[in-house]
Amino acid sequence: ASGMGRATALAFARAGVQGLALGDINAPGVKETAKQTQEVATNPKFAVTASHVDVRSWESVHAFFQATVARFGRIDYSITTAGVS
Repeated sequence: ASGMGRATALAFARAGVQGLALGDINAPGVKETAKQTQEVATNPKFAVTASHVDVRSWESVHAFFQATVARFGRIDYSITTAGVS
């Protein structure tokens, strides 16, 4: 929802990807990142989802990936930029 994750999402949107599935524990932040990707996306078919995901929870991560495949049909790349202390 910020930092490297947001920068990566924006770079993919600018590069012309067709879809992004964004997940973060910071729900308002990930929604803001999704909004920003829509503003800079270069692909006219661009779609983005924003979900609350807690990477400390296998169930949360698993549900996120299942929802992503259900929405987009596949996953081409997975970038994880999570800071957990």
